[in-house]
Amino acid sequence: MSEKKSKIEGTGKVYRFTLSQMLKNSTNRWTLLILLLFALASVPVMSLMGQGNMSAGGAEAFYVEVKSMAAYENPELLSSDAKYLLQYGYSILVLMLITISSSYIIRSVVEEKASRLVEFLMVSVKPLALILGKILAMMTFILVMVAVMLGGVFVSGVITGLFMDMGAVMALLEQTGLTSLRVGPGTVLITLVSLLLGYFTFSILAGLSGAACSNMEEVEGASTTVVILALAGYLVPTIFASTVSGTGSVLLALCPIVSVFSAPVQFVSESVGFPVLLASWGIQIVVIAILAVFMARVYGGLIMYRGSKVRLTDLLKKGGF
Repeated sequence: MSEKKSKIEGTGKVYRFTLSQMLKNSTNRWTLLILLLFALASVPVMSLMGQGNMSAGGAEAFYVEVKSMAAYENPELLSSDAKYLLQYGYSILVLMLITISSSYIIRSVVEEKASRLVEFLMVSVKPLALILGKILAMMTFILVMVAVMLGGVFVSGVITGLFMDMGAVMALLEQTGLTSLRVGPGTVLITLVSLLLGYFTFSILAGLSGAACSNMEEVEGASTTVVILALAGYLVPTIFASTVSGTGSVLLALCPIVSVFSAPVQFVSESVGFPVLLASWGIQIVVIAILAVFMARVYGGLIMYRGSKVRLTDLLKKGGF
């Protein structure tokens, strides 16, 4: 137990130091401000555009919706279109988190290796603690960015509702079928847990990709590898989630990488039950633990490496396989 504790001892110090440096960076602060301004302007712009389209039409818009008998008898169930939009929106959010954070993580890891700063830091901090602290700090910063955006949209909606007609926005939501979605504290909690586990999985993969780089020229290739893997996990549920059921839904919720994008949506849309969701979380936790240990071994083994691109076989040897 004490040996395991020593491997992660100092993670908090690395986390606080890295996060403080990112928040002190003027470019990062300006990025947060710009995102907030865009979020605040989003709802008024949507309302104005919606009102303009309704006025140009000259008549109230209508649409025809075809429902199955099960959907008609159970109006609380999501339609296939609504399920697709829910899956698409959640997948885009996860993909955005992964894409932004992976480039931050990989570049930071490689820059420290190139500057040899990490060699001094590892005198008092183990490789696992050092790279975990860095990854968690960057994850926190990206989550702050997302929270600023969502908070800005919420405030924008509240203020816009006081001064403008939001009928066009509400009509759009009704047409998507998402108004039948029941969002309670439990749903929010489940979504957050799933999001954080999936986000952590790909952040560790980004840390592993950065640890395998020996110079800054390899950063772009390492980032591309993580993004391609994320795109694979994104495309499968986006294409199939609204059409599969039964065993197919269970596989989407349990399969690593794919479950990152689909597990909570499958549960919220009542395609799988809570035991399947718990099993999905358990599998992700095991995958995270294995990847973290493997990443730390690779990171520690390649700290002093300054040569040609590391091959997969060499990477597996450094990781203890």
